[in-house]
Order: sequence, then structure tokens, then C-alpha cells
Amino acid sequence: MGVRTSVKFNYKGNDLTLYYIGAVCEATGRNVQTIRNWEKSDIIPKTPFKDKLGRRLYLQEHIDAIADCAGRCNISQGKAMSRTSFRTQVHSCFQKINQKYGIGVAKREA
Repeated sequence: MGVRTSVKFNYKGNDLTLYYIGAVCEATGRNVQTIRNWEKSDIIPKTPFKDKLGRRLYLQEHIDAIADCAGRCNISQGKAMSRTSFRTQVHSCFQKINQKYGIGVAKREA
């Protein structure tokens, strides 16, 4: 059996495919610890989904938003994020995505 990369989840009548943090790493070219640090530092919003073991899960739209914003802001190693609008852009994208699905602040377990 291989490593599980996604899970199916029904949220408010929407059948969602949620992806583990590795998918965010692959899309952004960053490692797991960097993504965790971004979340801990509120550079990216906390994902609204976690599995039963507490592992982060992301919608493909969340992953695309992080990667797209990083690309637009030219986020690269050694570049000070404080000199970019990356955080603001990502938070705005997450807010729109979460509103689309009616996702609140509380953690949802898949």
C-alpha cells in the first residue's frame, strides 16, 4: 500500500477531495516544515481541515491559491516576505474559497 495523498470528504453536501501537505510542498517547491512555519506565522491561513490524526488537509483550490500567489509575488529563498503582498493575497484567496463552500473557522475532521 502506497502513501495516501488525498481523502474524499463530504462537507455540507459538497463531495471534496482533500490533499495532504505534501501536495502543497509539490506545488510550491517548499518543504513540509516551511509550509508549517508559514501557517504557524499566519503567512498562510490555517487549513480548515484536518484528518483524524490531526494532519493538515487542503482543497486543491487552497493549494492553487498558495502556489499562484507565491508565483505572482516572486517568493523565493532568501527574499523577505514582508516586502511582498503574498500574505494578503493568500488570505484573500482563502477567504473567497472558504466562503464558496461555507467553511467556518472551526476545524473540520475528515
